[in-house]
Amino acid sequence: MAVRGARVSLAGVWLCLGGVAAEVVAQPAEFDWAHITAPGNRPWDRGEARPGTVNGRGSVDYTFYMSRYEITTAQWMEFINTYSARADRPSWVRLPYTWGAEVDPAYSGPGTRYRLSNNYVTPGYHAVSGISWREVARYCNWLHNGKSGELAAAESGAYDASTFGFDAEGNFTDQLTRSPGARYWIPSYDEWMKSAHYDPQRDYWYLYPTGSDTPPVGGPPGVGETNAQFVLPGFAEVHIPLGSYPQVQSPFGLLDASGTTKEWTESVYTLPSLPPLWLRITRASYFGQSVEFDNGVSWSAALPDARDFYHGGRIASSVPGPAVGWVVGVVVGVVGLRRRRA
Repeated sequence: MAVRGARVSLAGVWLCLGGVAAEVVAQPAEFDWAHITAPGNRPWDRGEARPGTVNGRGSVDYTFYMSRYEITTAQWMEFINTYSARADRPSWVRLPYTWGAEVDPAYSGPGTRYRLSNNYVTPGYHAVSGISWREVARYCNWLHNGKSGELAAAESGAYDASTFGFDAEGNFTDQLTRSPGARYWIPSYDEWMKSAHYDPQRDYWYLYPTGSDTPPVGGPPGVGETNAQFVLPGFAEVHIPLGSYPQVQSPFGLLDASGTTKEWTESVYTLPSLPPLWLRITRASYFGQSVEFDNGVSWSAALPDARDFYHGGRIASSVPGPAVGWVVGVVVGVVGLRRRRA
């Protein structure tokens, strides 16, 4: 494969794109799937930070598919453009806090259309962060319904959006789990744990989602193993593309299960307050944060309408299309340091 190189100055850091063919630069919106096998695997048994929350979890008695990457800008932009570029743009269509897209100045309406930004080398592979659980649920509905342009395509299929709301005690009324027959969905806590931490070849649970019992080391690609636990000037670590640490994967082949965003799951945690409060469980450390939440015993939770800066996710499926199988080869060299090959 011919090597094509390009680099862009980013807050004192050089992003060097190498070993990437033209078709990768096109950054399609298809998914690259990992096949999660070994149905009936034994559950997690390596301890827990809060009693009754992790031990005994992670066993899944069916096979399924998990997206190897978190939701990319190219994927989310296709979804947003379906509903933003119309006169009756739904009120739930909101932009993420960070992504690799921008307003398309060549589009004159109706509504607004977005395009991949010219400010980055691989904008389509930028993680989408700052999206709520409910927005991801509607995205799953849209995928389930074949990416239809009808407004109803985002309202049901995997999740019934008419249930989204809160009761008088502050608990959400959202459909708790995906509908029977859902083709795409937000992974459950058990599905996420298995995909990120379990090794079917060894029948072994790793503490970290990198196929290791040692915490990943934060740093630029080619130097570190995750964009968690290190910060670049201007928070430029947010803009490191997905797939930039291809040598660091879960045993099932998930990329960026450490760093980038804190990933939504479908599962619910009941906060022992008065009255009890329901929250959706999230997993993984995010860009710039410590790697504490990469440990299999750690997790966090939030309300389904929360749109914190670091919220993102990946998609599970029962009927994946053809695997894309492309990895963005990015090597980052900090000015003044020799680039090191991973």
